[in-house]
Amino acid sequence: MPLTESLGHNIFQIPLVDLKTIYRSTGYIIKEEKTILVETGAAPSNSVIQASLEELNIQLGQIDYIAVTHIHLDHAGGAGLLMEQCPNATLLVHQRGAKHMADPEKLIAGARQVYGDLFDQLFNPILPVSEERIKVMEDGDTLDLGNNRVLTFLDTPGHAFHHFVIDDPVSKGIFSGDNAGMFFRQLYDDQGISFCLPVTAPTQFVPEIMEKTTDRLINLHPEKIYFTHYGMAENGVALLQQAKKLVCFFGNDCAKHYQKERSFEKLFVFIKERLYSELAALGVKGDIPEKETLDNDIMLNIQGVIAYVEKLERG
Repeated sequence: MPLTESLGHNIFQIPLVDLKTIYRSTGYIIKEEKTILVETGAAPSNSVIQASLEELNIQLGQIDYIAVTHIHLDHAGGAGLLMEQCPNATLLVHQRGAKHMADPEKLIAGARQVYGDLFDQLFNPILPVSEERIKVMEDGDTLDLGNNRVLTFLDTPGHAFHHFVIDDPVSKGIFSGDNAGMFFRQLYDDQGISFCLPVTAPTQFVPEIMEKTTDRLINLHPEKIYFTHYGMAENGVALLQQAKKLVCFFGNDCAKHYQKERSFEKLFVFIKERLYSELAALGVKGDIPEKETLDNDIMLNIQGVIAYVEKLERG
């Protein structure tokens, strides 16, 4: 079974390893006169990235750019290792994330606190990138890949303050990182139903900002969304509108519910009932194929809601 998938418009999807599991996250290669890889995943993705490049007949030295939509480790943790192996590549990163790519000690310390003894298996090694090989991409900056293909980088906070989305006019698509949420690919493959869930993870979830970001992405009128989690989806505008509706739910209804109940477990039930109602309206009957994934995503999102409420209460 091939690792890579051609998505048209010289875009190729490659699998990344996420929490020791393949096919939970994806990276993307765009190949024109210049070649760019979008997202590296954590370092355990390195071998599958190399195998994917070999499948596409792309040498490591032919990678011109590596872009990470933001510096969370499941998107950028393996960037330092891959940059060592790609001698001609420049790392493209948000201005708020650049210093952490050059000096990842704070990223490492934070992840060790969260993952404990699992850290080494999930993320090692996290290597620094030389500052001279890092290019900061600010809002509206462009990248010319040749063959009349120019990508635009958009500052898109909401999930994280160090996040950009890449707009690709050629494919009429956006590389969304985590800012269009999680796309439930197996549900689509099994039942033809498109569903995405916003990622309201701690610690930088701000619903008002995420709503504005989602509106900005809607106004691009994307036909496709290239999700990191995971895969390409059509009907981009409809998915973003779906995501915006749920951003409002998490930022308003869920926040109020937690302020009243102060119970993680009750909030979990409240969210799950709402999401299964949304899924039923889309035509899903009973549990979805990715039930465990959805449960885990709900728990992560609850942490973001709680952090948001506590920040509001601190003033």
